[in-house]
Amino acid sequence: MKHLIKSYFSIAALLSLLVFTACETNKVTDVVLDKTELSLMIGESVTLTADVDYTGSIIPSVVWSSSNEAVITVSNSGVVNALKAGTAVITATASNKSASCTVTVTDDLEIKLNVKQLDMLVGDRFTLSADVHFSGNNIPAVIWASDNQPVIIVSSDGVLSALKAGTAVITASILGKSASCTVTVTDELKPVFTNAEIQFYGNFYSENLNNFVLMLTNSNDTLYLDLNTDTTATTALPVGKYTMLGDFEYFEDFTPMSIIPAFEFEGSSYGSWFFNKVSERPLAEGEMNVSLNGTQYTIGFALTDYDGIKVNGTYSGPAVFNDYSEQMEVIANSSAAKIPGVKHRRTFGLFK
Repeated sequence: MKHLIKSYFSIAALLSLLVFTACETNKVTDVVLDKTELSLMIGESVTLTADVDYTGSIIPSVVWSSSNEAVITVSNSGVVNALKAGTAVITATASNKSASCTVTVTDDLEIKLNVKQLDMLVGDRFTLSADVHFSGNNIPAVIWASDNQPVIIVSSDGVLSALKAGTAVITASILGKSASCTVTVTDELKPVFTNAEIQFYGNFYSENLNNFVLMLTNSNDTLYLDLNTDTTATTALPVGKYTMLGDFEYFEDFTPMSIIPAFEFEGSSYGSWFFNKVSERPLAEGEMNVSLNGTQYTIGFALTDYDGIKVNGTYSGPAVFNDYSEQMEVIANSSAAKIPGVKHRRTFGLFK
């Protein structure tokens, strides 16, 4: 019986020694955070990392805490969330060692767009840019949204695409702050022209017709209309109604009092166009009415480009007349530059 008791005492002593040895072996010597000071914006999150120095084989656990949870909360894994403006101390504790980081939360985030109001045409694209000022550590992501996606859609990087006529508000948001741009999409251009020029080219397309170009211009826009008349017209643009040709096959199909739609032939562009600083619009359909009172023309036009955009308006005033028919004859005779009467190709937009 004495030997049994002695054995029990030996086992108890061994366990005590093991426990004592484990306590001595697993000892935290230092805790260091990857940041000691930090600035965040409201809504921003960041993860702190604690580097724990210890002896032993058991990894010590880290306990995280915030001195002001109304301003900042911290998760069990060190994720810091900024809730409102203020300051809090985040502490990481392992055993009897700890380290802290002072975090300041600011509310000075600002976001501005490069444009507050914008006019677009159906089919246009435009890139909005957001100017973001912040004092946080991480570059915040901008979230783009359109309140009327049937009219305008916006990509994740602020590119607008106008789909149909209407109005939409585009909003850029970031951490609770936002800026917006009101966009109006139309399917009609109404240019106001201040100058007119009539250019005479003789029988450029066909031996049976004379060819004129009417150019209406202002400081930004040019309406370039390629016109056919009968061969008696040589010194002025005849009055009357001009109608855009349909889907012709040969240049011999051209008729008097017609407007030639935009087309391509052997790599070059011909016909009627609307130009401005940002676009070239090949015209496909429509009509023009011309009247003349002395030297004053009145020219009304209702045209449509190959994307369905309308170009409408009226010009009233004089027109400069220039005769280029002799030069065109020299060019045609010397270089065969005159367009031959062969089948053409229409290669633009919706009306191909």
